[in-house]
Amino acid sequence: MAFSATMILHTTRDRKGFRATQLMPPINIDRCVCYETTFAAIKAWAITQPKPITRSDVQIEFGCGGGCKLCQPYITCTLRTGQVVFHEILLEEEDE
Repeated sequence: MAFSATMILHTTRDRKGFRATQLMPPINIDRCVCYETTFAAIKAWAITQPKPITRSDVQIEFGCGGGCKLCQPYITCTLRTGQVVFHEILLEEEDE
């Protein structure tokens, strides 16, 4: 893998506490993988709605959040902040 200015350092520890650092390309998470719906599309739809949108509303409209559920924290963040591309893995949040 060639070094790129857009690559990031990723450091991990094994069970014995040894550190390993490697270059990894940045991640771009921008959609629900089960339904291929982008968070930008969800945001665009949400801003046209007359009431505040919940994750449940998104699931009813697009199906997102009802399959593997990995997109749920990203949908929540999109609805709260408007962010539509993520560069880190978000952990599952508590239900609304």
